[in-house]
Amino acid sequence: EGTGERLAWSSWTEELESSFEAAKILPSGAVAICVKFKVQGPGGPWDVSQVDRHNKCQWKRSPLGEFTPEVIWLRAGPEESQVEVDAVFELKGPAQGCYVSSAINTARQGSPEWWECWDNDETRPPPEERAATLDAADGAAPLVGMGIPQ
Repeated sequence: EGTGERLAWSSWTEELESSFEAAKILPSGAVAICVKFKVQGPGGPWDVSQVDRHNKCQWKRSPLGEFTPEVIWLRAGPEESQVEVDAVFELKGPAQGCYVSSAINTARQGSPEWWECWDNDETRPPPEERAATLDAADGAAPLVGMGIPQ
């Protein structure tokens, strides 16, 4: 939020209308955004493990054969600091086998990132208009020296 401090947000601590959908609007200058997923349930929480969305959602494993948590970075480097982001993720599966089945940045201009794959054109979310409040805030206080981690 312009302070240079790392912030965290969890849908578990946010009052939501539904336990099946969550949304978070970040400041337009947010950088080094790390997205992780957890599933809550009896005996949990559990990390959502990574799958290869380009290969029928096959589980990805570490060299030791262990499941690896799904971690997606947005605006991770200086060259990406101005990339528009409207990321949408769809999860499927039971609590202990939940995975990100589809993921897309609907605001992307150009080639998709490695993590983006939404095979079903009928369910692919359309791009949304940029929030007018973000435009107004950017106009009032343009970003200077955003301090992106190297």
